[in-house]
Amino acid sequence: MTTTLLLGLGQAGADLIAEDRTMPENVMMYYGSSDNETKFDARHWFESGQYQPRQEGPYPASLVTMLRTRPMPFTQEQNEALPVIAYVALQEHYPDIDSLKMISPAPDLGNRVRYAYSKFTEPNQPVDYYYLYVELDGIRYVVTFGRDGQTGSLRKSVYWAEAIVGEYASQAEHRKVFEEVEAEERRQGLRD
Repeated sequence: MTTTLLLGLGQAGADLIAEDRTMPENVMMYYGSSDNETKFDARHWFESGQYQPRQEGPYPASLVTMLRTRPMPFTQEQNEALPVIAYVALQEHYPDIDSLKMISPAPDLGNRVRYAYSKFTEPNQPVDYYYLYVELDGIRYVVTFGRDGQTGSLRKSVYWAEAIVGEYASQAEHRKVFEEVEAEERRQGLRD
């Protein structure tokens, strides 16, 4: 009797857990620029397993951004384009620095890329965004760029750059990644 009761309770719990994991009928997501108020049903992108909801802290899942379950690897050609991406972003956002140093000579930046998040630019057109961690003249910068979520091709669009200075809490994760990257480069003998 006790075993049957425990098995029954266990099955009921499993049914509740499975029920909690079912997808809602529609997964309405915003797309495009931040001032867009229109949504579309993105359910199949989550059902396919390509993306999962992005949840930050105690808040419900984002209706703007999501996370790719398995980011696509970069090709050799894309890795070789990273210094140019850094150059363009730095030139645009920090025109007073000598960002030409990013491309002459071009450093290998393949180990300095981290997946960030994804969002839709149009209905059913996901873009995966990445952070590129670069250092120029002793200042650390994070460059954000995008890749087409379906083909993996680099998007020739606006790139963003942000200097990582001071001890701002909002930049703590970026400082941590810089420390990890630099520690790995020291292990490989690429850095003093």
